[in-house]
Amino acid sequence: MAACTLAPEPVNSEQVKIRIAGDLHAMFGEQVPVTAPLSLADALARALRYNLEQRVKLTELRLEENLFDLSFNELLPRVTASTGPVQRNPKNTSISADKNWDIEQTTTWNILDFGVSYFRARQAGNRILVAAEHRRKVVQSLIQDVRSAFWRAGRARQLDQDLAVLRKEHKEARAILTETHKEDLRSPIELYEIEKNLLDSLRELQLLHREVLAAPAELAGLMALPPGQNFELALPGPDEPASVLPDRATLPDRGALENLALRRRPELLEEDYQARITADETRAEISHILPGLELTASINNTYNTALTWASLAGRLTTTLGNLISLPKTLEVGEVKQEAGRVRRFALSMSILTQTDIAYQRLQTAYDELGEAVRLSEVADQLYVHTLAAHRAGLVNRLELVRRKSDNILFRTRREFAQNEVHAAVGTLLASIGIDPPLPENYSTLDLTGLAQSLAPYVYLQDFRRWPELDLTSPVKTS
Repeated sequence: MAACTLAPEPVNSEQVKIRIAGDLHAMFGEQVPVTAPLSLADALARALRYNLEQRVKLTELRLEENLFDLSFNELLPRVTASTGPVQRNPKNTSISADKNWDIEQTTTWNILDFGVSYFRARQAGNRILVAAEHRRKVVQSLIQDVRSAFWRAGRARQLDQDLAVLRKEHKEARAILTETHKEDLRSPIELYEIEKNLLDSLRELQLLHREVLAAPAELAGLMALPPGQNFELALPGPDEPASVLPDRATLPDRGALENLALRRRPELLEEDYQARITADETRAEISHILPGLELTASINNTYNTALTWASLAGRLTTTLGNLISLPKTLEVGEVKQEAGRVRRFALSMSILTQTDIAYQRLQTAYDELGEAVRLSEVADQLYVHTLAAHRAGLVNRLELVRRKSDNILFRTRREFAQNEVHAAVGTLLASIGIDPPLPENYSTLDLTGLAQSLAPYVYLQDFRRWPELDLTSPVKTS
């Protein structure tokens, strides 16, 4: 008994090492290395090609396609063949009592099984469409996340430089303040007020920096870059098209966006396919209950007697207990369909709310950007005039450092306001279910070709010209 006992064998350290090495090679080994600064289109192309969650959904889609192909085999008649020795009693047959070798080929077709298999195949086909909508959702969320992380990562790099400059300026200013305190040339209250303003500006910049500190790592994760790999971003200049935000005047009205969301969101289309699957599930259950007709045809041959015969049979079968459950099966099917409808209503309400919130967020982001731009322009002018006055000997060094700190701070706020508009645009696109304009063969394109196909989507400034933004009349609520 001891020799037949099976004991679980834990994974050893060597197996773990082999698994880790294989996983890391599969995750990062086939990637094209980063050799140049990445634009937003480049980052999106890498995310679409290498992001692991997107690859999971692609694999699930392929699995559903294979299961669909496999389901067609269930529609075919069952064909069996058997052979073997047979010993017959000579009292009951004219064949000798010697051992004979029989060969039998049988074809069976059950109409009931065919009906069930037909509905199962239809369900498998609709599951392909469900998997495709899952993938659409992942791609839309991925595009939204990459857009947001790219601009925040760019601001993080810029803030690193600004903070380094500002810390150097503040160190010099503190030395001047210390010397002024010793010489008692100005009121202590005035000096402490200056120092407080400098520290407030520095602290606010540090808090803003903390908000985007993890953005480069987030972007690297979305692109599935190996941890710790350095990369640079190709941020557009202020006059380049990529940095220009979509024109607010071209933003469609809220009702048109809500209508589009109800037509385009993957979750609602998935519910449409799930309703089909549920209906076919009920039909398959009914097929199980109904009487089934089985047709069988066979050819038999006894090898050493040259005796051959054929048979054809038909059989009608049913289970009375199943017939009794037919009304309840129909009722269960209706309840499932009703549950799906109510679930779709709740999902539609949630999507309308998301679209409304995204629309309001974008409007607010545009308002805040306008204010931030004006404040930054004022801070720029104050710094320019203060610098000129300092050179003329009319303003001391402390005042110049304070104006420079304000200038950097308000410029950073303006850039963060621009980031918020970029993020709000991405959220709005995701809320209405807009897909990037990917070519059908995008999975076979290299990264450069994929980035080029995405560039119009990334750099377009007119909402009305965005791909798939097919706007019709607003949703009727009455």
